[in-house]
Amino acid sequence: MQMLNKLLKSIKTQPRWRLALGFGIIVLATIWFFAGGTKTSGKAPTFAARRGPLEITVLEGGSLQALESQEIENRG
Repeated sequence: MQMLNKLLKSIKTQPRWRLALGFGIIVLATIWFFAGGTKTSGKAPTFAARRGPLEITVLEGGSLQALESQEIENRG
């Protein structure tokens, strides 16, 4: 608690331009940090979706079972 009081007292004695500069630097660093994570490297495989028949070829025999399934009903 005493440390917090010292910090608040030192903040109150600083000129306003220093406080504004420090706050601005914190805001810019936060924006830079979060904006930097949205860039892509361009190395991810992509495919353009198009409408048409879906061709599925099965080369092995056996059975398939979904790990999770959902039933969707139309009540219209």
